Amino acid sequence: MRQYIFSSARPEVADRTIKNGRPMVAPTSIVGTKNYSGRELLARYNGFVGIFDTGHRQSLYRRLRPCGVAAYHESALSKKEHKMDIIIKHFNDLSARELFEIYKLRVSVFVVEQKCPYQEVDDADKEAYHVMLRDEGGIQAYARVLPPGAYFEDAAIGRVIAVKRRCGLGSRVVSAAIDAAHEKFSAQRISLEAQVYAKSLYEKLGFVQTSEPFLEDGIPHMKMTLELS
Repeated sequence: MRQYIFSSARPEVADRTIKNGRPMVAPTSIVGTKNYSGRELLARYNGFVGIFDTGHRQSLYRRLRPCGVAAYHESALSKKEHKMDIIIKHFNDLSARELFEIYKLRVSVFVVEQKCPYQEVDDADKEAYHVMLRDEGGIQAYARVLPPGAYFEDAAIGRVIAVKRRCGLGSRVVSAAIDAAHEKFSAQRISLEAQVYAKSLYEKLGFVQTSEPFLEDGIPHMKMTLELS
């Protein structure tokens, strides 16, 4: 899968991209390309990794993803970040240690940190693919991917966590979860219930709000969907 980076078109970003061993970069912002399809964009820029203007990232992401392109925000290239492995496993393939790590992290955030007593571990876990970004320190970001019919009519993403916030981990794990939903379930549409404060994270990845805010377990949420077709 080709990797495209959403960013401002700054030369130092292109330099850092090359130094980090990424594929070749076309150091130009793609501005005024609203009329190009995803395939036309790939042909126009010769399959290079592109530095995209931030103002166009949602539109470009929706067009490029069906063509097999993974998109990341510039923050995913921060020098402060180090190599992490993306691990995607069905519930049946998780080790006892991995399951313990997942549940410990989820409960620490969704129950303890958010002061929300609810049934955090549920039967949907048994149908899910569990997506983890991990390094030598353990799981740094997590999401679960549910098949159509398990929670929504569509495939669904939920339980999204980034241990360190505002450094690109949330976007990376959601992007990996989108890929997993498409690969494992042939998803053409993905739904989720986002906490309202995280709305912008999902919008940057192409999700659109499809409901008014509502309370779930005392926390404001909204339904959002992503069209992959």
